[in-house]
Amino acid sequence: MKFKDLLFDKYIALRNISIGILVTTLLLTIRIKLTQDTLFLFLGWNLILALIPFGIALIIYKNPSILSRWYSRIGFTLIWLLFLPNAPYIVTDFIHLQLSKPNLLILDFILIGSCAITGVLSGLYSFKIMIELLSLFYSKKFIHILSITISLLCGFGVYLGRVVRLKSWDIFTRPWHTCILILDSITEPLAWIITVSFGCLFILNKRHKMD
Repeated sequence: MKFKDLLFDKYIALRNISIGILVTTLLLTIRIKLTQDTLFLFLGWNLILALIPFGIALIIYKNPSILSRWYSRIGFTLIWLLFLPNAPYIVTDFIHLQLSKPNLLILDFILIGSCAITGVLSGLYSFKIMIELLSLFYSKKFIHILSITISLLCGFGVYLGRVVRLKSWDIFTRPWHTCILILDSITEPLAWIITVSFGCLFILNKRHKMD
């Protein structure tokens, strides 16, 4: 893919994500007005977290010189990867439908669905941008391996967030405790199921867009 094509796709990404944010905000506002409660207000925070990797990717895209040195490439890629699982994580918020009242079930399903789609798009678009940028510095074979590795780590991150209840910043605030929880999770069968399931989202997107 040519770099100018990525520029065009970036504006499509901005349009689609902006629409998703507007729709989600509208639906959340309607729900709060109807119910007079803030039960699902957490979706707004989750969506903000889901947009962070896309924001990081755009900042790097606008300032590609950031990646000119090997240590800055590693550093910024790791920071981006740390927040990437927040994007597909919103899909797991469908479990909160069990808290919905029967008369609000459809509205809540659409609300979470809108939020989840926006989050997933944010992750996929940011993944695409970062892989394109990194491909300027590394071989095609290395990028292929890196893409699969990042995809699976993202899926594992979703497991750590939903099941283990770790946050992206826990690695800085509770490094030792976080590392122990991560190591313990490796042997969990559910961790592998979620890792592969969500990882395939990015692996398939990469193959579809980049081949």
